[in-house]
Amino acid sequence: MKVIIEAARISFFFLCIINLTCCSSDDGPSVGTTSVDIKDALLSDFPLTEADYLDIDIVQPKFNDNAEEIEHGSIKITISYADRLGSLSLRSVNFDLSKFNIIPGIGSKVLSVGSPFTYEINSTRDGDKIIHYDVEVVIEEDPTGGKLELTSFKFEKSRNPTLSSDIQALKFTEYPTLGNSRAVFILVPVGTDFSTLIPTITYEGATLEYSKDNGPFIDYPTEGKAIDFKYPNRINIRVTNFYGNESQTFQVIVDVPQPIQLEEIKFVTPDITIGDSYQGFGIMKWINQGNHPIPPLSPNSYINIKTPTGGSEYKLFSASLTKGGSGDINPGQEGKINVLSVQAPAITGEHRSTAVFDFNFDFTRHMVTGFSTSLNFVEDIYEPLEFEISGTVVE
Repeated sequence: MKVIIEAARISFFFLCIINLTCCSSDDGPSVGTTSVDIKDALLSDFPLTEADYLDIDIVQPKFNDNAEEIEHGSIKITISYADRLGSLSLRSVNFDLSKFNIIPGIGSKVLSVGSPFTYEINSTRDGDKIIHYDVEVVIEEDPTGGKLELTSFKFEKSRNPTLSSDIQALKFTEYPTLGNSRAVFILVPVGTDFSTLIPTITYEGATLEYSKDNGPFIDYPTEGKAIDFKYPNRINIRVTNFYGNESQTFQVIVDVPQPIQLEEIKFVTPDITIGDSYQGFGIMKWINQGNHPIPPLSPNSYINIKTPTGGSEYKLFSASLTKGGSGDINPGQEGKINVLSVQAPAITGEHRSTAVFDFNFDFTRHMVTGFSTSLNFVEDIYEPLEFEISGTVVE
């Protein structure tokens, strides 16, 4: 009987324990479960697989008192211009992937410059625990502001000892009808060695380069570098923007103020009999002392026309500059001066006039021209040249 009573007591004891256990389970979580804190999945970084970012700005999601997301987080990633092409993906996360999912997943190429994309992070144990990040990839800003200009171009005496002073560019010109080509004009003294000039250049842009005769562009150093501007070389200066996708090229025209040197600035013809004319071909020489070819030229005008006392104003003489054959006169070459007269009138005495050669620069052909500046590719950069002619008409 005693054994039966003890067994009953033991059974009652175990029933009480089981009952207490069941009651306690109603007030708390089941054995083997833990709560989920979604804040453990907050991102502290967003590395990319395809590129290293230059900067990153992370704003975390906002939560209410129940730790529920009420506002998305945001991530702004700045990359270099060189890495702008193609799709980008997330490389890794800073949370435990056994506890949280990220959608799209690591390695999914869903990002591109200028197209924001929303990532979702959720708990693997509690699908109601969710946060989001709006991710945007942008390109670094151009610190130069995107401008592409040469702000100054000069030859400094300190870098060019043969010069007596600093020489600034004469003008900067743009040619809209020639594909927006641009040019810099600068004039140096006669006798300057065009082949060893060192320009000082200031500019707006990211890089400065130069090329010769349409060859490859080479970086132009801040400390300067000797460039061979001597004919027939054509020198281009290029300014490129920060991203390397836009540039502006400037052709540099280096010459002298007066490229024509006459053997003499005055000429007196032999006496001319009334009714006769004078034909003076090649009566003197002239030299191209500049840096560009010069074609045959005729005067643009005649001034100081003088006739003998009592006679009406009558231009007896004309002049021209030629090569002495066909073709242009290149730098360093000689040409011929021609003086002609019309049939001498019955006005005896001395006749005098001054031929004015007011020539310009033709940008399209890179040479001196007699064309007017009314053409938008012709520049007035030279000093006019005067040549005085006189002769006496006799009976």
